[in-house]
Amino acid sequence: DHNILQNLRFSLTYNYTDRPRELDCNNIGGSGAPIGHPRMQDIVTHTAHAQLTYVISPSLFTHFVASYDRWVLPDTFPAIVDKGWASKLGIKNIPYADLGGFPNIRFDQQYTNFGVNNTGGLQGTDRWQFLDDTTKILGKHTIKAGFEYRWERWFTGAFIGDAGVYNFRAANTGAFDASGNLIAGTGNPYASFLTGQVGSSNFSIPAFSDYRRPYFSPWVNDDWKVTGNLTLSFGFRYDLQFPRTERHNQFSSFEPNLPNPGAGGRLGALAFAGQNGRGKTFEDLVADTYGPRFGFAYRLGDKTVVRGGYGIYYSGVTMNGFNANPNYGYSTNPSVTDLSNGRQAAFSLDNGFPSSLVTIPPQINSTLENGTNVQYMNPNSVKLPRYQNWTFSVQRQLTQSMMIDVAYVANHGTRLISGDQLNDLNQNNPGILQLYPQSQLTAKVGTPAANGFPSPYSGFTGTVAQALRPYPQFQNIPQFNGANGWSTYNSLQTTFRKNFSNGLQLNVGWVYSKLMNNGAESGLTSGFGGAAPISVYLPTKAVSIDNIPNVLTVTFVDQLPFGRGKMFMDRGGILNAVLGGWTLAGSLRYEQGRPLGIYYSNNPYAPVLFNTGYLPDRDPNVSGYLNTNSGNFDIVNSRYISSAVFTTPPPGSLGNEGRLDSVLRGWANYNENLSLYKDFRIKEYVTWRIGGNSSNLFNRHQWCDPDTNLSDGANFGAVTGQCNLPRAFQLYMKVNF
Repeated sequence: DHNILQNLRFSLTYNYTDRPRELDCNNIGGSGAPIGHPRMQDIVTHTAHAQLTYVISPSLFTHFVASYDRWVLPDTFPAIVDKGWASKLGIKNIPYADLGGFPNIRFDQQYTNFGVNNTGGLQGTDRWQFLDDTTKILGKHTIKAGFEYRWERWFTGAFIGDAGVYNFRAANTGAFDASGNLIAGTGNPYASFLTGQVGSSNFSIPAFSDYRRPYFSPWVNDDWKVTGNLTLSFGFRYDLQFPRTERHNQFSSFEPNLPNPGAGGRLGALAFAGQNGRGKTFEDLVADTYGPRFGFAYRLGDKTVVRGGYGIYYSGVTMNGFNANPNYGYSTNPSVTDLSNGRQAAFSLDNGFPSSLVTIPPQINSTLENGTNVQYMNPNSVKLPRYQNWTFSVQRQLTQSMMIDVAYVANHGTRLISGDQLNDLNQNNPGILQLYPQSQLTAKVGTPAANGFPSPYSGFTGTVAQALRPYPQFQNIPQFNGANGWSTYNSLQTTFRKNFSNGLQLNVGWVYSKLMNNGAESGLTSGFGGAAPISVYLPTKAVSIDNIPNVLTVTFVDQLPFGRGKMFMDRGGILNAVLGGWTLAGSLRYEQGRPLGIYYSNNPYAPVLFNTGYLPDRDPNVSGYLNTNSGNFDIVNSRYISSAVFTTPPPGSLGNEGRLDSVLRGWANYNENLSLYKDFRIKEYVTWRIGGNSSNLFNRHQWCDPDTNLSDGANFGAVTGQCNLPRAFQLYMKVNF
């Protein structure tokens, strides 16, 4: 910190952390390199923060901030990479293999796998931020205006060099009967290894991605003191998140409107940034991010204040959170598998990996990912989540030291980040269950069981269900961010506060609330709440996994009334030294449990709907609880909830249960933490404190949520353990000076 002038102050902070660690992953008897897994990770962070505060005049001042932060994680195998193991061992036809580690040798039975074939990788972020906030006082107006600019970078990828993965199977050295079936008990995977008979193999040539994007936001706000009793606040902020680009245009995506030559010209193919007239990004600039806000405060007499407000706010969309790095065509993972059930190896190790299967990237081919899962970079994926917040509160002073606050707090979120559970483009509509029998849906097109169902394009080899998919030339098509999540939150929030007086400070809060959404549980990630939904075509409205209707909190600090100057034992001497001057502090929390999601893991419609979940039918007239007494719960024999409330839906129909149950909740959470301490003044500026802390004072058992998978049969409703920590005490001494 430095005062350049009386009205000009500058401060600078820099922080550096280095957290290395060595991992010994699956080492074989401590053998170490080269066949072991000595692995090094080293998380390094840099943070620099500069501030400049300039008081231009008594009514005008500005505050400027410039900052930079960097986080980087190299993940390497320094003892084994770049040692030329591939050449030493005779590995052939794998580009850059000598830069990698020791070939990864795997066995399908009996023996331990060994070897690290790749070189590790690197990921990290860089961010620059510039912010200015200027305040001007004009009579009854306090006007603030400023801006924020950010430049972000995210880089990720594996280091080049991979010596390959080699799977050895017993069947490749086994015996076969006259019908070509493997004779049980014959063959040995280690014998297949010694003779070089590879059952399957793969390796990778990775891409290194380097994404960057800017963000800019100006704002202005006016606090207007209309009268001595009324203050109004008007503000506006504009958040502009620019799309990201990849430094070398190594960026690709499924494109729903692009003809696919490998599927008879059907729409839906792979597109590449910077190729064939396409720009450098797949994201659109969404500029409707207007953020008006309004608030007021009105004093009714000397002891009551009424406040309220409304505003629109936006949160960010991460670059590096989930399904965020589509670089099809710029990396490759060649693989080969023995398709003869062991009668003939995929290849001989002496001959090397089949060179006909190896293509060096890039491969700019719109049909490259046909038949596989492919990610869609939705043009709206950079659309910022929007929140509308509104509040109304009444604050009343009861005495000189006590007050109560009652508030209605609510918000409505739209355009929230949502993952593939809500947005897979290639699921079938459940309506097909009413149009076709499942036996036909699972039949291959062209077979008698398909009942003459036409092929969607020449060369198609899938099932009828696959042919019915919106894009039959692909498997699943998850989106980076569908931006179709929503939430609603309404709450009554009450607070009683007693400021410190007569040795006591006390805060009591109670929140009664309800949070609903469609499964988009966060404005920052694609996390999904509850059981996986039946279909993207069906509504997923339910209470949120974070919906806790009642929460009571109590915090206090109490100087106990014993000893000199107190209500009891107001004297000095030994009694005061032992019993006087103690302070008791506490933090108490009591809350209801979270909603439970009931589901089947065995999904009979996955092969035809290509969906993510299967839910039961529920009897709405029965709660479903069995034993909710946490103090008398036998985790071996007791069950928290009953499966009798749920039934399997009839064939061809889907369950009526929601992704989260409207009644059933996990265990309530009660917790009490207390602290007792006493200060001894040794000198004017030196204090010695002795004390003790307790957590979970009453040793309450917070059981883990029960098994909610109906496919688990008798284990449904079972609880497997305790999810909080048992009671603990801590004694301490410290010196403050």
